[in-house]
Amino acid sequence: MPFVPRTQEQLTSSQIRGLRENTPITNFSAGSRARAILELINDDISEFENRLSLNTALSFVSQANGRFLDMIGELLSCERRPDEGDEGFRYRIVNHVHTVAGANETALRLACLSVDGVRDIKLVPYTHGTGSFSVYVVPEDSNYLNEAIDGVSNAVEEIKAYGIKGNVLSPKIIPVQISVRLITKPMTDSRGLINDVRFAIRYYFESRDLGQNLIINELVNSIMNVSNDIIDIQIYDLYLGNKKVLVQNQDIHWDEKFTAPQDNIKVI
Repeated sequence: MPFVPRTQEQLTSSQIRGLRENTPITNFSAGSRARAILELINDDISEFENRLSLNTALSFVSQANGRFLDMIGELLSCERRPDEGDEGFRYRIVNHVHTVAGANETALRLACLSVDGVRDIKLVPYTHGTGSFSVYVVPEDSNYLNEAIDGVSNAVEEIKAYGIKGNVLSPKIIPVQISVRLITKPMTDSRGLINDVRFAIRYYFESRDLGQNLIINELVNSIMNVSNDIIDIQIYDLYLGNKKVLVQNQDIHWDEKFTAPQDNIKVI
């Protein structure tokens, strides 16, 4: 059970009852010597119990933060990475015991996700028979997919158990080519706005996970959220791969991923 600190009033009331029952002291009115002594002592006790309650709470991973979380990590030889927030560090601490245990799914996932440029991975067991698995890499930026795959390959080799076959694979990349016309308010400076819209379009497609479909309303909202100067948009060309498709929601398979190279995005 969590430690609940007592207030100065609660401490004083409890002690007055004990003194009345076990001593000849009877005067505990405001201003009396007995009450004044109790209140002075209980100020310190109450402050101590508040500090004890805080320190007890911060000794739990679920409630610790900042330096207190660092100290818990040190006990497990799990150090905070540069610029790592409390939530990410807390997740690694909780799962560190599995990492220390060796070649298991949690250890493998954490090792792969620690590689620069990797946003997510998908583990598929038994792809090449018993004792095998495949790791599909979801990069932060498809332009650096090969570097991410190399890093994950090295991580898998270090963490997998002897006799286990691990394969690191790229998802099937589907390049998107898109043309968008902006309708803006009068006197809008379109030069900077066009660059911002191109970035928003590319970010939308790059942030899609494996098998995550193209939803036109989500894409439109991403563009409209760029600036209040945009009144409306028109998507007049859309290609998936080298095939022109209708401007509507598009489905992909679980092992496919969209990418939108900057040169494939036209905004006017």
